[in-house]
Amino acid sequence: MNLDFISDIMKNVKDNAAAAHASLLTTRVKGSAGGGLVEVEVNGLSEMTSCKIDKSLLSGQDTELLEELIVVAVNDAIQESKDIHTEKMQEMTGGIELPKDLGDIFGKG
Repeated sequence: MNLDFISDIMKNVKDNAAAAHASLLTTRVKGSAGGGLVEVEVNGLSEMTSCKIDKSLLSGQDTELLEELIVVAVNDAIQESKDIHTEKMQEMTGGIELPKDLGDIFGKG
């Protein structure tokens, strides 16, 4: 096999990974709980970028409910982010599933 050919393939993989990483950084997904009383937004790398809490939840003394709603909303958004991340990986690899122990090619972590 030609070393230039292998080098070109590796450069393409690196370029595609960088483009996918940039895309995931700007991708936004929302998770919510309590019928929209708590909404969070995360990027495609599962980093939370915003949190909105309805004022009605802040006037009461039930902090336990608020805490539970935040956890549910964050987990909802993170799951959607993971789904998008998986889609990007499959696009980049042409549907070939890579072993998890290869590390995250998008630099997340």
